[in-house]
Amino acid sequence: MTHKQLLVTYLVTMFAITNPFGNLGIFIALTSDKTVQEQRLIAIKTAFACFVIFLLVTWFGDQILNLMGITVPAFQVAGGIVVTFIGLSMLQSKQSDVAHSPQEKQDALAKASVAVVPLAMPIIAGPGAISTILVDLHQFPSVMAKIWVTVGNFALSIVIMLALLFAATLRKFMGSSGISVMVRIMGLILIAMAMQMFTKGLGALLPGLL
Repeated sequence: MTHKQLLVTYLVTMFAITNPFGNLGIFIALTSDKTVQEQRLIAIKTAFACFVIFLLVTWFGDQILNLMGITVPAFQVAGGIVVTFIGLSMLQSKQSDVAHSPQEKQDALAKASVAVVPLAMPIIAGPGAISTILVDLHQFPSVMAKIWVTVGNFALSIVIMLALLFAATLRKFMGSSGISVMVRIMGLILIAMAMQMFTKGLGALLPGLL
């Protein structure tokens, strides 16, 4: 797989996991009491926070794992399980409690600013997204691969920002059924990719299975 192929696969997976269109309802609910200007500012801050999180994991994720004594295969297995649960919830067209709990959502409604918590973390740039970054970069640990992934992170953050900026318009245009169909399709893709992540990690931990 070339770096360009890695970028395409990475973007498809990350788009499915971050689910910017599927999260429009959450964004609208959390910012319903804000003015249009405040909503736009929150959208920009959320996208920027997501990019910073992606950037830190891309360039320092391995060091964090090593510091904690966690192997990448173990993280692949754990990440595959987490992403599978998220994908199953998306397949049923509902939000996964793995990404964020109902209590976190209720707490967010009482906060003045929800851009960083819980919108950026853990709703959009949650454990599934972090797992995907670490696992993909483990396959291509070169600096050039990290640069390509960083470019992908920037592009994805722009998409997240645009989706949130036009949240109300997009939701009205796509309708509840349109968003539901998109979420289900992304959920199916996510489960397939999670299975690949899980089996690769399990194969590395238990080579006898191969």
